[in-house]
Amino acid sequence: MAKFIIEQRDSAPYRGEIIKFWKEYLPGTPAKRFDWMSKGNPAGPARWFLAFEKVSGELAGTLSVMPKKLAVNGKFLMAGIIGDLMVSKKYRVFGPALQLQRTVLESFPSLGVKLLYTVPNKAAEEIMLRAGYQKIGHFIRLVKPLNFKKQFQMNSFPRIGAFLAWDARLVLRLISKETYMKNEGQLREIREFNEAHNVFLRQFAGKPSIAGERTHESLNWRFFKNPLRRLNVLVLEKAKSKNLLGYIAYFIENNIIYIYDITAYERKTFVILLGSFLKFVRQGCYSSVSINILNRNPLIKDIKSFGFFTRDNVVPLLAVGDTELFTREWFFFDADRNI
Repeated sequence: MAKFIIEQRDSAPYRGEIIKFWKEYLPGTPAKRFDWMSKGNPAGPARWFLAFEKVSGELAGTLSVMPKKLAVNGKFLMAGIIGDLMVSKKYRVFGPALQLQRTVLESFPSLGVKLLYTVPNKAAEEIMLRAGYQKIGHFIRLVKPLNFKKQFQMNSFPRIGAFLAWDARLVLRLISKETYMKNEGQLREIREFNEAHNVFLRQFAGKPSIAGERTHESLNWRFFKNPLRRLNVLVLEKAKSKNLLGYIAYFIENNIIYIYDITAYERKTFVILLGSFLKFVRQGCYSSVSINILNRNPLIKDIKSFGFFTRDNVVPLLAVGDTELFTREWFFFDADRNI
């Protein structure tokens, strides 16, 4: 039976092997992600736990801990996001995946974190639960239809389908909440947050709910330097003063708008921001707007008021650490799953 040595090591010498693992076990992960994880994150570089086969010294598995600051009650606490759990096919039956998880939990005090959390795939979920993680929530997918053109054209003659699609689009617009909202503030696209935005961003640290750190440095790293996808960011500003009221990060894929993160000064402003954004995307011919959100997020009700409905449960959120945090509201969106 194979035995393994599990160690936290400097990942730089193993860059090539980790990237090779990504290509085989997490296809679509760009090589640039390795460097992005190593530098630029204001919370610190990722820590890697590596499993080596005891006799040959061959790399058998990996696991990363991405530092992330969380804001709670006016204070910041350090958390870690577990990711990149990969085990060579050659050694999977011998248990290094579970050993990696248990080694991380045994190293908990030395990591300097109050909380470890992860959003695992189906294959990893059972391993994480066996290691000692608890399920504290799950992400759900909320969807708002904007256009039925494709569906109608697939199920009728093209010309009739186009006519019916236009009619359905008009009906959707007429019954949508955002259609009747007054324009308050101005939406503007940005390619960088700056220090002036911190006046707005710091207010989230004072809330009792759990939210990821929001500073101009952290948001620039998360959104504009993200190697996984090209993100667009719109900010809502007061018309005259240009003071920041909120922002929304999103990307477009297969004619669907995916909201990656959305933040506003208060719930009233959140409604204004979301309504303004929906008016903005209706100018295009997108089929729907989709958002992944943690079921413990109190903004779900506000989002559903715009005609979003629950499509399905996406993935669970597992955590270990300060259990007092488990029962709080979590202002988590898709962006908080892995950065």
